[in-house]
Amino acid sequence: MCIVILFTSGFEVFTKGNWSASGFVSSYLDIPLVTLAFLIWKFVKKTKAVSLDSIPLHDAIEQADAYPEEPEVKKTGPIRFVSWLWE
Repeated sequence: MCIVILFTSGFEVFTKGNWSASGFVSSYLDIPLVTLAFLIWKFVKKTKAVSLDSIPLHDAIEQADAYPEEPEVKKTGPIRFVSWLWE
């Protein structure tokens, strides 16, 4: 879905009468820049993709089951108002 949005975000540049070089560059320049930054990061840091088999998902699920979330304490007074602002 993100790839569809990425390639169609500047679609209006290709419609009749709306071509502008600045519109094309501002819509599509981020694709090669982000790709280049990603490849440079992979090359410099020598990182590798992690295979799905090596991710300890089962252990993480067991740990989450062992430590269930504590119930949220109800806030009162001015703390309730301030908390409401940022939630």
